[in-house]
Amino acid sequence: MAKKETWYPTLEKTVWVLSQLHDFVKPAIFEDIAQEAVSLCRHSLVAAAELIRVQGAPMSSLDGSLFLVRHLLILKEVTNNLDLAHRDLEDLGGRSDTFTLMFSKTTSLLPNALFASLGMPKTDESISETKHSVDHDLREACEAVIAQCTDPICDPLRQWVVQLQDFAASTRKPQVAPSASRSPSQQDSASPPLTSAGLSSSAPPSLAAQPWAQKAALEALSSDFRAACAGELRTRILRLRLYLEDERTAGVLAGHVRARILEAHGTWRDAVWGVLSGEPRNAVTTSAEAREIVEEACREGETTLELENGK
Repeated sequence: MAKKETWYPTLEKTVWVLSQLHDFVKPAIFEDIAQEAVSLCRHSLVAAAELIRVQGAPMSSLDGSLFLVRHLLILKEVTNNLDLAHRDLEDLGGRSDTFTLMFSKTTSLLPNALFASLGMPKTDESISETKHSVDHDLREACEAVIAQCTDPICDPLRQWVVQLQDFAASTRKPQVAPSASRSPSQQDSASPPLTSAGLSSSAPPSLAAQPWAQKAALEALSSDFRAACAGELRTRILRLRLYLEDERTAGVLAGHVRARILEAHGTWRDAVWGVLSGEPRNAVTTSAEAREIVEEACREGETTLELENGK
């Protein structure tokens, strides 16, 4: 838990208070205090992240989510050290003689007086419930980061697939009641197979006339995908690694970002190849090209951060 000077104030205060109280109050009392402190700190972090998100800057939503992930990871590490029977919180901070003296005279006022001094109400959770709440908020924040890193790249591809599905639904012929004079095998063979996009493989000629199904539109979509990876994705990966100093944590999230983008690209490519043929197919970025584009953007984001940090 390095760079404590960059922590949000309530997190820094929570860690400091717990480190001071650990050796000077009974374990049962300390657990109550720790549970309250962690719970209130979590609430303050969630509120601070929301304030960041509503700032209106281009990256404010991502900044808020990354802020929350970073600080909840630290808070989770703190809660993992709260197994009072077997663990020691010595590494959470140093001792303060003034603080010790103050609380040795006011032990009877804890924990309510402590939280009142922080301007926060007392909550009613067990330590296990508090840990679960931290994990829940952390999972949601991580999912938000992944979505905010991938949506600018994936949404145009998803919208194309939705257009195709809507077109398929609008052109699909109504079901005709099977004739009693035809066998089940004849009835099955009379129905054209559907692709994964929901469009009959014997697609009506009007599909090729749709502006979004033209070669030029697909080429533009592929070009936009490349540009979004080189710009939006690279910038977001750089921001992710800037907030999350731990390389392993940043790498895990970046891996999920890459996987989601490639999944969306693969779905789009399969949809195009399932209903179009000829030149329109060739306008679509291949899976290998897409993987290289995405990985290059992620590598550039990592390299830029290393150069800025003087590594």
